[in-house]
Amino acid sequence: MKPDEGTCEICGTKAGHAPPARDTDPSGYKRNMKSEALAILISALLPGLGILYTGQAKGLLYFLGFIIFSAIMFFVPLGFVLVFLGWLFLIYKSHETARNYNRYLMTNGHPPW
Repeated sequence: MKPDEGTCEICGTKAGHAPPARDTDPSGYKRNMKSEALAILISALLPGLGILYTGQAKGLLYFLGFIIFSAIMFFVPLGFVLVFLGWLFLIYKSHETARNYNRYLMTNGHPPW
């Protein structure tokens, strides 16, 4: 970049100024990290709400969907097997969401949503 050009084409910094410093303080993102174990525990007690714990509102939809699904499966022979599998899926989904949240946070320094 030449001083008379005004701004850098790569980083957008004005001529004569240093580029913006990245936040290298690891405590900045560690404060916002979500516990994967807590997401699992919440979802084990209330399926789908472990996703809500990470900040995604769709966790509430998963929870309500699971309640409706469970009520319908109550009238189906061996429906409890499907309810159990749905419960396990939501526990896994909560863990995966918390893990992806933390990875994004560590990589980019801010929450993904």
